[in-house]
Formats: sequence, structure tokens, C-alpha cells
Amino acid sequence: MRPLKIAGVTLALIVAVVGTGIVIVASRFDAPRIKAELAQVVQKQQQRTLKIDGDLELGFWPDIGIELGKLSLSERNSAQIFASADSARVSVALLPLLSKRIVVNSVALNGARIALIRHKDGTLNIDDLRSRDQTGSQPLQLDIAAIKIADAQISWTDEQSGGTTTVSGIDIATGAVSIDSGTYSVAGLSLAAKGETDAAHQLDAKLELSGIEGTGRMLKVAKIVLDLDGRSGDSAFKARLDSALAADLEGMSATLDNLSGEITLSNPKLPMKRIALPFSGRVKLDLSARSAEGNLAARLGESKIALKFDHAKLSPPSLGFALDIDRINADQYLPPQQAGEGKIDFSALNKLKLDGTVRIGSLQIAKTRVRKLKLRIRAVDGRRAGVPETLRTGISATRE
Repeated sequence: MRPLKIAGVTLALIVAVVGTGIVIVASRFDAPRIKAELAQVVQKQQQRTLKIDGDLELGFWPDIGIELGKLSLSERNSAQIFASADSARVSVALLPLLSKRIVVNSVALNGARIALIRHKDGTLNIDDLRSRDQTGSQPLQLDIAAIKIADAQISWTDEQSGGTTTVSGIDIATGAVSIDSGTYSVAGLSLAAKGETDAAHQLDAKLELSGIEGTGRMLKVAKIVLDLDGRSGDSAFKARLDSALAADLEGMSATLDNLSGEITLSNPKLPMKRIALPFSGRVKLDLSARSAEGNLAARLGESKIALKFDHAKLSPPSLGFALDIDRINADQYLPPQQAGEGKIDFSALNKLKLDGTVRIGSLQIAKTRVRKLKLRIRAVDGRRAGVPETLRTGISATRE
């Protein structure tokens, strides 16, 4: 009976310690004071208004946690809302609190809404939050076992171009997160999002990252896996991308190394019904200039494709490229022509600046075969040089 007695005494001591800790935490928890102090700190350091609706609630099961209702954060020196959430919960381990240490078990956020804005002068509405020039601040040390964000929404407004984009239904989950004196690591991160413009256009995206580590400036991700599944009218497409990532956060640049993946397109009007395009290569992104460059190799059936682009910009849209194809039978991939058709409309290129070459060793299109074909494509402000308004069945091109 002695072992049972010892076990009983030990269990009683543990219950007493835990109970004492709960009493201490509960007795020192002052929700109105905490809310007021948080709002004062945010206003003083960031000139933003933090608003927490309702009371802060302290929970003790399954761990000690602080639960918040609706909360919002304003733009800098403005009443306009920058970010908000329907609810949040932060849970911490009990025993470290007795020695005045904070160990965060989990952070959960539901219904988050974030509005990102690029102003006309090129600045972002988060520049002040990214600032590292905060005198007197202590190095941050934090360990979080897991972070979970559900049903989030991110909107992007570009006042320079007038464009807006919104992505909703975002779910994010991470493994252990560690931050210590400017360095950080994340055991794993997964992201899922759904987008829908109308019933005919849908997109589902899933992103998995592993081996995340870095400093305030540099970020490295050992592996990124991106899956896209979309539909537009009768067409459906799937894409998978696998790569490593190295990014310079201050320089706003990133490189995708060992890039590989596959794109598939399905449409009942296509002769083959389904087209698969596996690819590999390397891409470098300059996010500040909103441009990209890289090399890609791909296969389309029996065709070998090599693409090199030295400048690709989103604003203003432009593309410089060199495309090489050893051979291709275009009749296998183009839908059969109907009566009165016989041309491909290039009007979508009106606002795109193009400068590139296309070389094809052997091309078959509309039952016509051409060898050693070279096309020079130039387009500036909708005025094309070397590309007609419509490309008809008969092809006129340079033979090398």
C-alpha cells in the first residue's frame, strides 16, 4: 500500500501547486487595466488605436488562456480600420508563470481582416509596423507551440494603379515558432485559401512550407509546395510547384531554387481533352520593382520547351523573353476551327509590352508544316511590330 500512498500524496501536491497557480493568476487578472494599458502602448508607440470590444476572459481549461472578443487596429493617425478579428485566444503554460516566465502554448485567431494599401507615393500602410528603429526596445524572446488562424481575409489596394484584390477564406496553421534576439524559426506552416469571382470562376490554393528560419533581414525556406485547383467556365486547371526559397526581406527580393512542378489544363473542346506541362528551373523576384527573371524548361507531349525571361513586370505589364521549342504539333492542342473562324485574336496583348523571340525547329499547324521557324515579337502600348492584329491560318515567318 505504501506506493499507492506515495502516489496519492504526490498527486495531492501537484493539484495543490496547480490550484495555487490558478488562484495567483486569477487574483492578479484585471481585464479593464490590461485593455487600457494595451491601448496606451499601441497609441504611444505606433499612433494607432487598438479597440477591444467586451471584456477579456480568463480560462483555465485545457490550459490558462486569455480570450478576446472582437478587436480592431486602426490605420496610423487615422480612425480607418487597418485590421480586425472576430475573436482571439492566447494560451500559456501554468508552471512557468510561477517563476515569472511566459511560455505560449498556442495563439488562435478567427475571422481576421487585414487591409493592405500601397499609397500614391509608393509607401505602404504597414511601413511603420515594419520599422526596426525603436529605441529602448528589448530583444524579443518568444516560443509558441502553435499558431492557428481561421477564415482570414486579406485585401490589397494599389492607389498608384487603382487596382484592388481580395483573398478570403484563408486558413493558416504552424508548428513550433521560436523568436530569439532577431532570429526565428518555424517548424512548419500550412495555408489554404479559396477564391471565387462568380459561379464560373473558382480557385482553391494550398501552401505548405517547412524548414523556415531567418533573421530580421534574411529568410530561408527549405521546401515550398504550392497546389492550385481552379475552374473557369468549361476549363479546369491544376498546378503544383515545389521549390526552395531564399529571400532578402529588406531588399524585397527572393529566389526560387530547384523549382519544379506541373500544370494541367482540361477542356472538352480540346482535341486531347487534357494537357500536362511538367517544368523545372529557377526564378528570381524583385518585389520592390515588381519584376522577375529566370529560366524554365518544360515538356509538352513530345515537345521540349526552354523559356528564358530577363525582365517581366506587372506594372506596367511587360515581358522580355526567348522561347525555344524543338518541335510541336499545334493541331493536337488547338480546338478544331468552326466555319467562319480561322484566326487567333491577339487583342488581349494591347496593354502588354512584349520584346522576345520564338524559335521552333518543326511546327505543324492547320495541317501545314514549317521547319526552322523564327518569330520576332515586339509590342509597345498596343502597337505590335511583327505580330498582326489577328494571326490567320497561313503563317508568314522567317526561316533560319
